[in-house]
Amino acid sequence: PLLLRDRYGFEQARYFLLREMSFGNDANFTEEALVERVNADLANNLGNLLSRTLNLVEKFCDARVPGPSSETTSPNSPESKLRSEFGVAAANLEAAMDDLRFHEALAAIVEYSGAVNRYVDSQAPWKAAKAQGGEATVRTSLFWSCESLRQIALMISPFLPATAIEIERRLGIQHQT
Repeated sequence: PLLLRDRYGFEQARYFLLREMSFGNDANFTEEALVERVNADLANNLGNLLSRTLNLVEKFCDARVPGPSSETTSPNSPESKLRSEFGVAAANLEAAMDDLRFHEALAAIVEYSGAVNRYVDSQAPWKAAKAQGGEATVRTSLFWSCESLRQIALMISPFLPATAIEIERRLGIQHQT
C-alpha cells in the first residue's frame, strides 16, 4: 500500500480499492487496472468536469460562480432533469452505503458526474455566450454545473476527503473543519 501511495497518491489508491473491490469478497489487483480506473473516473470524468466548468466560469463570469438567471425552470427543463439525476444518485449512494457496497456508492457518484458532463455539453455555455440573449443560458448552466460539483464534493468526501476539500476550495467554498 505504501508503494501505491507513493506512486499514485493515497486517495487514488484508496479510490481504486473501494471502487473496484466489493467489500467482503476477494478481488484482483493490477496497476494497469488502477491507472485505467483512476483515469476514467477521476481524471476524465470528474477532473474534466471541474476543469472545464471553472474555466468557463473564469472566462464568462469573472471567475465568480454566477447565480442562475431569474427565469423559472419548467419541470422538463435541463436543470430539472439534472436535479432529478442528483436525487437518483443520492438515493443510490445512500442505499449502497447502508449495505456497505462502497463500489456501488462510488459508481453512483461517477454516474452523476457523467450526467453533469452531459448537461454541460447540452447547454454549451461557450456557444450561448456568443449568441444574442445567451447570457441567461451561460449563467444558469454554469450555476447548476458549480452547484452539482458542490454536491459531488459532499458525496465523495467520505471516500476522498482531500479531493472534496479541493473541489470546494476551487469553487470558493470555505471548508468547515
